[in-house]
Amino acid sequence: MICVGHQIVRSEKEIFNTYAYPYYARINAITRTTKFVVSESVYVGTPLELKLKNLTCRICAEPSETELCLDCENLTLDDDLPVTTRQSCNYREEGSLLFKVGWCDPWAPPCGFVNNVKRCHTNYILYIGRYNSLLKVGITGRGRIDRLQEQGMNEAVIFKGIEGLPTALLLEEFVSDLLGVPMRLTTEQKVSSFSDHRSIDFGEIVEVMKDVDELKHLAMDHVLVYPDLLLDTSPDHLQISSGTTVEGNVVWIQGDLMILDTYESLRLRDLTGWEVDI
Repeated sequence: MICVGHQIVRSEKEIFNTYAYPYYARINAITRTTKFVVSESVYVGTPLELKLKNLTCRICAEPSETELCLDCENLTLDDDLPVTTRQSCNYREEGSLLFKVGWCDPWAPPCGFVNNVKRCHTNYILYIGRYNSLLKVGITGRGRIDRLQEQGMNEAVIFKGIEGLPTALLLEEFVSDLLGVPMRLTTEQKVSSFSDHRSIDFGEIVEVMKDVDELKHLAMDHVLVYPDLLLDTSPDHLQISSGTTVEGNVVWIQGDLMILDTYESLRLRDLTGWEVDI
Protein backbone atom coordinates (compact mmCIF):
# COMPACT_ATOMS: atom_id res chain seq x y z
CA MET A 1 0.00 0.00 0.00
CA ILE A 2 1.06 3.61 -0.63
CA CYS A 3 0.52 6.01 2.26
CA VAL A 4 -1.34 9.14 1.12
CA GLY A 5 -1.78 10.87 4.46
CA HIS A 6 -3.02 10.55 8.01
CA GLN A 7 -5.70 11.91 10.31
CA ILE A 8 -5.79 12.46 14.05
CA VAL A 9 -9.23 11.46 15.29
CA ARG A 10 -10.94 12.10 18.61
CA SER A 11 -13.13 9.19 19.68
CA GLU A 12 -16.76 9.78 20.62
CA LYS A 13 -16.12 7.68 23.71
CA GLU A 14 -14.10 8.95 26.63
CA ILE A 15 -12.68 5.50 27.41
CA PHE A 16 -12.04 3.22 24.48
CA ASN A 17 -8.59 1.65 24.92
CA THR A 18 -6.11 0.47 27.51
CA TYR A 19 -4.88 3.96 28.35
CA ALA A 20 -8.28 5.70 28.25
CA TYR A 21 -6.70 8.01 25.67
CA PRO A 22 -9.16 9.97 23.51
CA TYR A 23 -7.07 10.31 20.31
CA TYR A 24 -6.01 7.79 17.70
CA ALA A 25 -4.30 7.97 14.32
CA ARG A 26 -5.77 6.85 11.03
CA ILE A 27 -3.19 6.05 8.35
CA ASN A 28 -4.70 6.39 4.87
CA ALA A 29 -3.25 4.46 1.95
CA ILE A 30 -4.08 3.35 -1.58
CA THR A 31 -3.34 0.09 -3.36
CA ARG A 32 -1.16 0.43 -6.43
CA THR A 33 -3.54 -1.62 -8.60
CA THR A 34 -7.01 -0.31 -7.67
CA LYS A 35 -6.10 3.13 -6.19
CA PHE A 36 -8.91 2.61 -3.65
CA VAL A 37 -8.27 4.34 -0.30
CA VAL A 38 -7.99 2.07 2.72
CA SER A 39 -7.41 3.13 6.31
CA GLU A 40 -5.53 1.56 9.20
CA SER A 41 -6.40 2.86 12.68
CA VAL A 42 -3.62 2.96 15.28
CA TYR A 43 -4.56 3.29 18.94
CA VAL A 44 -2.54 4.04 22.05
CA GLY A 45 -1.82 0.77 23.81
CA THR A 46 -1.76 -1.33 20.63
CA PRO A 47 1.19 -2.76 18.65
CA LEU A 48 2.40 -1.16 15.44
CA GLU A 49 4.50 -2.88 12.80
CA LEU A 50 5.23 -1.39 9.40
CA LYS A 51 8.02 -1.65 6.85
CA LEU A 52 8.87 1.03 4.32
CA LYS A 53 9.63 -0.12 0.80
CA ASN A 54 9.79 2.50 -1.97
CA LEU A 55 9.16 6.24 -2.14
CA THR A 56 6.45 7.47 -4.53
CA CYS A 57 5.23 10.92 -5.60
CA ARG A 58 2.74 12.15 -3.02
CA ILE A 59 0.47 13.51 -5.78
CA CYS A 60 0.33 10.89 -8.53
CA ALA A 61 1.66 7.91 -6.50
CA GLU A 62 4.14 6.96 -9.22
CA PRO A 63 7.67 5.87 -8.22
CA SER A 64 9.88 8.87 -7.49
CA GLU A 65 13.20 9.58 -5.81
CA THR A 66 11.78 12.72 -4.20
CA GLU A 67 8.52 13.78 -2.50
CA LEU A 68 7.20 15.18 -5.80
CA CYS A 69 7.98 13.77 -9.24
CA LEU A 70 9.04 16.03 -12.12
CA ASP A 71 5.50 16.12 -13.52
CA CYS A 72 3.92 17.22 -10.23
CA GLU A 73 6.54 19.49 -8.67
CA ASN A 74 5.15 22.66 -10.32
CA LEU A 75 1.57 22.12 -9.13
CA THR A 76 0.13 24.64 -6.64
CA LEU A 77 -1.14 22.53 -3.75
CA ASP A 78 -4.20 23.57 -1.76
CA ASP A 79 -2.42 22.58 1.49
CA ASP A 80 0.27 25.16 0.72
CA LEU A 81 -2.16 28.08 0.32
CA PRO A 82 -0.96 30.09 3.36
CA VAL A 83 2.64 29.70 2.14
CA THR A 84 1.91 30.76 -1.44
CA THR A 85 -0.19 33.66 -0.19
CA ARG A 86 2.63 34.90 2.03
CA GLN A 87 4.94 34.84 -0.97
CA SER A 88 2.72 36.45 -3.60
CA CYS A 89 -0.05 38.43 -1.87
CA ASN A 90 0.55 42.18 -2.14
CA TYR A 91 -0.76 43.02 1.34
CA ARG A 92 2.83 43.78 2.31
CA GLU A 93 3.12 46.60 -0.23
CA GLU A 94 2.57 50.02 1.32
CA GLY A 95 0.67 51.40 -1.67
CA SER A 96 -1.73 48.51 -2.20
CA LEU A 97 -5.44 48.57 -1.38
CA LEU A 98 -5.03 45.24 0.35
CA PHE A 99 -2.48 46.69 2.76
CA LYS A 100 -4.76 49.64 3.59
CA VAL A 101 -8.18 48.01 3.91
CA GLY A 102 -7.65 44.23 3.72
CA TRP A 103 -9.44 43.90 0.38
CA CYS A 104 -8.65 42.47 -3.03
CA ASP A 105 -10.53 41.91 -6.28
CA PRO A 106 -11.98 38.35 -6.15
CA TRP A 107 -11.97 38.23 -9.96
CA ALA A 108 -8.35 39.33 -10.30
CA PRO A 109 -6.58 38.67 -6.98
CA PRO A 110 -3.06 40.11 -6.70
CA CYS A 111 -1.64 36.66 -5.93
CA GLY A 112 -2.82 35.46 -9.34
CA PHE A 113 -4.63 32.39 -7.96
CA VAL A 114 -8.39 32.69 -8.40
CA ASN A 115 -8.84 29.37 -6.59
CA ASN A 116 -7.39 30.97 -3.46
CA VAL A 117 -10.22 33.49 -3.18
CA LYS A 118 -12.67 31.20 -1.36
CA ARG A 119 -10.20 30.52 1.42
CA CYS A 120 -8.69 34.00 1.48
CA HIS A 121 -12.07 35.65 1.99
CA THR A 122 -13.39 33.48 4.79
CA ASN A 123 -13.13 34.00 8.56
CA TYR A 124 -10.07 32.84 10.44
CA ILE A 125 -9.04 31.94 13.96
CA LEU A 126 -5.76 33.08 15.51
CA TYR A 127 -4.30 30.88 18.24
CA ILE A 128 -1.44 30.92 20.72
CA GLY A 129 -0.87 27.28 21.51
CA ARG A 130 1.29 25.31 23.94
CA TYR A 131 3.07 22.15 22.85
CA ASN A 132 4.54 20.77 26.10
CA SER A 133 7.04 23.49 27.10
CA LEU A 134 6.88 25.31 23.74
CA LEU A 135 4.64 28.10 22.51
CA LYS A 136 3.49 28.68 18.93
CA VAL A 137 1.36 31.26 17.14
CA GLY A 138 -0.80 30.11 14.24
CA ILE A 139 -3.96 30.65 12.21
CA THR A 140 -6.65 28.32 10.91
CA GLY A 141 -9.96 28.59 9.08
CA ARG A 142 -13.09 29.10 11.16
CA GLY A 143 -14.27 25.55 10.47
CA ARG A 144 -10.83 24.05 11.19
CA ILE A 145 -10.61 24.21 14.97
CA ASP A 146 -9.45 20.58 14.81
CA ARG A 147 -6.21 22.07 13.48
CA LEU A 148 -5.19 22.37 17.12
CA GLN A 149 -5.28 18.60 17.58
CA GLU A 150 -3.45 18.13 14.26
CA GLN A 151 -0.75 20.48 15.58
CA GLY A 152 -0.56 18.60 18.88
CA MET A 153 -1.36 21.59 21.08
CA ASN A 154 -1.96 20.82 24.76
CA GLU A 155 -3.96 24.02 25.11
CA ALA A 156 -4.50 27.26 23.27
CA VAL A 157 -5.91 30.76 23.49
CA ILE A 158 -7.99 31.36 20.37
CA PHE A 159 -9.37 34.56 18.81
CA LYS A 160 -12.37 34.17 16.51
CA GLY A 161 -13.83 36.36 13.80
CA ILE A 162 -10.81 37.50 11.77
CA GLU A 163 -12.00 38.47 8.29
CA GLY A 164 -9.76 37.28 5.48
CA LEU A 165 -6.45 35.45 5.25
CA PRO A 166 -4.26 38.54 4.70
CA THR A 167 -5.60 40.13 7.90
CA ALA A 168 -5.07 36.85 9.76
CA LEU A 169 -1.48 36.67 8.51
CA LEU A 170 -0.80 40.22 9.66
CA LEU A 171 -2.20 39.49 13.15
CA GLU A 172 -0.21 36.25 13.31
CA GLU A 173 3.00 38.14 12.61
CA PHE A 174 2.03 40.91 15.06
CA VAL A 175 1.37 38.48 17.95
CA SER A 176 4.51 36.50 17.13
CA ASP A 177 6.60 39.68 17.43
CA LEU A 178 4.68 40.88 20.51
CA LEU A 179 5.22 37.68 22.50
CA GLY A 180 8.50 36.59 20.91
CA VAL A 181 6.83 33.30 19.99
CA PRO A 182 7.55 31.47 16.70
CA MET A 183 4.95 30.66 14.03
CA ARG A 184 6.46 27.23 13.47
CA LEU A 185 7.95 24.46 15.58
CA THR A 186 10.37 21.92 14.16
CA THR A 187 10.01 18.20 14.72
CA GLU A 188 13.28 18.23 16.66
CA GLN A 189 11.93 20.90 19.02
CA LYS A 190 8.72 18.96 19.57
CA VAL A 191 10.53 15.69 20.32
CA SER A 192 12.93 17.40 22.75
CA SER A 193 10.08 19.14 24.58
CA PHE A 194 8.79 15.87 26.06
CA SER A 195 11.70 15.87 28.51
CA ASP A 196 11.68 19.64 29.12
CA HIS A 197 9.90 20.04 32.45
CA ARG A 198 9.72 23.84 32.41
CA SER A 199 6.22 25.00 33.24
CA ILE A 200 4.38 27.74 31.35
CA ASP A 201 1.80 29.88 33.12
CA PHE A 202 -0.78 29.84 30.37
CA GLY A 203 -3.22 31.77 32.53
CA GLU A 204 -0.79 34.69 32.51
CA ILE A 205 -0.71 34.60 28.71
CA VAL A 206 -4.51 34.71 28.65
CA GLU A 207 -4.50 37.81 30.87
CA VAL A 208 -1.85 39.55 28.73
CA MET A 209 -3.77 38.91 25.51
CA LYS A 210 -6.97 40.38 26.97
CA ASP A 211 -5.31 43.80 27.01
CA VAL A 212 -3.99 43.81 23.42
CA ASP A 213 -5.92 46.57 21.62
CA GLU A 214 -5.55 44.96 18.18
CA LEU A 215 -7.42 41.87 19.43
CA LYS A 216 -10.11 43.34 21.70
CA HIS A 217 -12.76 43.28 18.97
CA LEU A 218 -12.37 39.49 18.59
CA ALA A 219 -14.06 36.78 20.66
CA MET A 220 -11.48 35.04 22.87
CA ASP A 221 -11.57 31.54 24.32
CA HIS A 222 -9.21 29.18 26.16
CA VAL A 223 -9.37 25.55 25.02
CA LEU A 224 -7.76 22.36 26.31
CA VAL A 225 -6.76 19.73 23.74
CA TYR A 226 -4.12 17.11 24.68
CA PRO A 227 -3.12 15.97 28.17
CA ASP A 228 0.53 16.40 29.17
CA LEU A 229 3.22 13.74 28.94
CA LEU A 230 6.54 14.30 30.71
CA LEU A 231 9.45 11.94 30.08
CA ASP A 232 12.83 11.66 31.79
CA THR A 233 14.59 11.66 28.42
CA SER A 234 13.36 12.52 24.94
CA PRO A 235 12.70 9.64 22.54
CA ASP A 236 15.01 8.95 19.61
CA HIS A 237 13.36 10.26 16.46
CA LEU A 238 13.22 7.81 13.57
CA GLN A 239 14.71 9.01 10.27
CA ILE A 240 12.91 6.84 7.77
CA SER A 241 14.28 5.50 4.50
CA SER A 242 13.75 2.52 2.20
CA GLY A 243 13.88 -0.65 4.28
CA THR A 244 13.10 1.07 7.60
CA THR A 245 11.07 -1.14 9.94
CA VAL A 246 8.97 0.44 12.68
CA GLU A 247 7.95 -1.97 15.41
CA GLY A 248 6.67 -1.48 18.95
CA ASN A 249 3.66 -0.67 21.10
CA VAL A 250 2.18 2.81 20.73
CA VAL A 251 2.31 4.62 24.06
CA TRP A 252 1.47 8.19 22.97
CA ILE A 253 0.02 10.15 20.05
CA GLN A 254 0.23 13.93 20.00
CA GLY A 255 -0.44 15.65 16.71
CA ASP A 256 1.55 13.90 14.01
CA LEU A 257 4.08 12.51 16.51
CA MET A 258 3.73 8.94 17.73
CA ILE A 259 5.87 7.56 20.57
CA LEU A 260 6.58 3.83 20.90
CA ASP A 261 7.61 1.74 23.89
CA THR A 262 11.00 1.34 22.19
CA TYR A 263 11.54 5.00 23.16
CA GLU A 264 11.42 6.02 19.52
CA SER A 265 9.22 8.67 17.92
CA LEU A 266 7.73 8.63 14.44
CA ARG A 267 6.37 11.60 12.50
CA LEU A 268 3.28 10.33 10.72
CA ARG A 269 3.51 12.96 7.99
CA ASP A 270 6.87 11.45 6.97
CA LEU A 271 5.06 8.29 5.84
CA THR A 272 3.21 10.13 3.05
CA GLY A 273 4.33 8.88 -0.34
CA TRP A 274 5.97 5.72 0.95
CA GLU A 275 4.93 2.25 -0.09
CA VAL A 276 4.47 0.41 3.20
CA ASP A 277 3.55 -2.98 4.57
CA ILE A 278 1.33 -2.60 7.64
